Amino acid sequence: MLARRVGLGAAAVTLIVSASGCGSSNAGPSTLPSLVRDGGSPSQTSASTPTTTNDARENALDRDSTARAEALVREWWASVDKAGQTGRPDLLTSLFMPQCMPCGRYQTTVAQLVEAGERIDGGDHEVTAVSVGPSAGNTVLVDVMVDIRPSQVLDETGTVVRSFEGAPGTSYVFNLASVEEEQWLVFDILTTSGN
Repeated sequence: MLARRVGLGAAAVTLIVSASGCGSSNAGPSTLPSLVRDGGSPSQTSASTPTTTNDARENALDRDSTARAEALVREWWASVDKAGQTGRPDLLTSLFMPQCMPCGRYQTTVAQLVEAGERIDGGDHEVTAVSVGPSAGNTVLVDVMVDIRPSQVLDETGTVVRSFEGAPGTSYVFNLASVEEEQWLVFDILTTSGN
């Protein structure tokens, strides 16, 4: 499945506010297969090295690492919602590595809203499913399904500037990197379905 980097521009506000903008970044589109197929078995993680069931078991994260990876993804979406609603892009800083271009775009978009005197009403991201894949070195891919609720961008007077329908069933792949034994950070975010 072709996964595209989360884009900015006009679609960026849509990402934070209520729908997933799927533009291309400066680096261009990336292909990143899901780690888990619909049937629940691991898929290939690269074109040259297929992941077999035994490989996946050997690279499986322990229960605590899996729980921390899932918690980070859930915390990411909760922080995106809070950042957009409070105008505090700094709420995201501790959750991602500097190399995460989509993460920085989320922050920039919130900062641009604040600068324009705008705020977000609604647009919460409800995480409906999380699947943490096997690790590859110090990284792991996490498939996430999110229902993005309808929202509005309001100006300083409370007048609706833009409205968004929402985007139920939007699928993302998070690439997490372990920076310390106990801590995961977001390294990249790709969207594989949605608007």
